[in-house]
Amino acid sequence: MCEDYTQHLSDYHVQERCEQCEPIYVPAPTEKDTIPAPQQHSHPPVVPVPAPAPPIAQETSPAAPQQHIPTLRPPQVNWLSFLPKQFLKVINQADQEWIAQIIYDRTGQLKQKLTQNWYHPPSPTRSTSPPDPLHYFRQRMFLWAPMRMWGIPLKCTSCNRKMHDSGIYTKVREVIDVDSRYYLVGGDYPRCSKCMIPVCPWSSEILQQLDPSHRNKFPAVLTTQQALDRKCGTMLRPRTVGNSSSYSQQVLQEVHSEEWARRTIDYLTDCEVHKKCVLTQSEPVYQQPPTFCRLPLAQWFETVHTNEVFGHLNELKGVITSTYGIILKLDSTKKITKKLAGGIENTATWMSNIGNELLPSSEFSADHW
Repeated sequence: MCEDYTQHLSDYHVQERCEQCEPIYVPAPTEKDTIPAPQQHSHPPVVPVPAPAPPIAQETSPAAPQQHIPTLRPPQVNWLSFLPKQFLKVINQADQEWIAQIIYDRTGQLKQKLTQNWYHPPSPTRSTSPPDPLHYFRQRMFLWAPMRMWGIPLKCTSCNRKMHDSGIYTKVREVIDVDSRYYLVGGDYPRCSKCMIPVCPWSSEILQQLDPSHRNKFPAVLTTQQALDRKCGTMLRPRTVGNSSSYSQQVLQEVHSEEWARRTIDYLTDCEVHKKCVLTQSEPVYQQPPTFCRLPLAQWFETVHTNEVFGHLNELKGVITSTYGIILKLDSTKKITKKLAGGIENTATWMSNIGNELLPSSEFSADHW
């Protein structure tokens, strides 16, 4: 059947398609050839596909050097500008930057999420520059923020309204610990919305509003200018012969001096290592370590002990008045207090004994303040 619909001439070919044959691609006819197309099929003529042009050889050119796109570095933050002026007077220069990074973010706003109270300073690192002696004498920080950390509502002592947080407390205290010192920083500054009177975050009015568990987390006993850790105040409670405030002051000062000597040795050792590792024509110059800071006098420790007793005065009264029984006796004397000698002489006025058939004797002393 293909032969019926396809005519073959000497100078041209025609493409036809039927049910049994496949398309045949042939050259197109010229203008001289006027052969009519068969009428049995009305297929449109197929446009011949042009041959692809040969690829043009391109001249090889040397590769252009890649341009280095500089990366944008975040701007340097002046962390010291965020701290209050009183912080810069009390906090050592080596501790100011890392404390500011804990309290503030890069924009200078106070961090709202606080998860812990104690923060430790970074350890000194070795570099090509001489060691900085202040980095070896950094101190810890205790952050006190009961409102932002635990969400405890506080009320004004004057109008009994709920107080709100007005920022960071502008004063920082330095607390004497057993072997070192640390900073006491107030992350909350409670302020009444009606009276607009700010309250110290560690005042007795604020601490009494906390439950016993959170109140016992506060670590220090405060005085007018300085503060003492509660662990050191425990050493002042025993009132035996030879155990006085002067003795406690001497023991603590000895422990502090040993800690200062240990840190000084670490600094001098790193100076020797740096001198051996760094090869320079001129000999490097190293700074002197900071001098030892002596503790306050023994009279100040007595004041701290007095404030500590006043802090749990209600508990002492409760212990005394909770002695129940049929027979209740109370005896007071001054003979025992006259036997106190040394630094604890004249520190108590009388000794009282309470007892019954259940509790033979319960002794307590009244100090002379």
